[in-house]
Amino acid sequence: ESSVTYGCPARLFMEVDFPRSDKTVLINFQWFEKRASRPTEALWLSFRPRVSGSNGWTLDKMGEPISPLEVIRNGNRKLHAIQTGVKYQDDAGRFTIESLDAPLVAPGEMSLLDFNNRQPPLKKGMHFNLFNNVFGTNFPNWFEEDGRFRFVLRS
Repeated sequence: ESSVTYGCPARLFMEVDFPRSDKTVLINFQWFEKRASRPTEALWLSFRPRVSGSNGWTLDKMGEPISPLEVIRNGNRKLHAIQTGVKYQDDAGRFTIESLDAPLVAPGEMSLLDFNNRQPPLKKGMHFNLFNNVFGTNFPNWFEEDGRFRFVLRS
């Protein structure tokens, strides 16, 4: 029903590769047989790592590390365009999530049209927007194509 009525892809595949040569995880997420849909829709891939606090997150925005907690009042705290990915670092260690194909990330929770000044709940992870038909400028409204998105996790 979700595919026929609401436009969700009929088939989803996630390939996870652990190369022996280094400390990376390669993720290849694909979908097939997505039908065009009139209702508003968005597809996300979320990463919810266990972290010790909220202050360790930074977003790569135009080559600069920006904390999602330092976005000015009345700025968009809910959705960001990133250059390479996101990073988390604290006393226990660090890791990065590089997004090779999906530049929109919502810190804390999936959010497209939630414009408020609350800080995002960063313990809930990072959510990459793979597709939506809310913004007619970035994505086609009647999208019925296959999709592929690649991510690299580094420690």
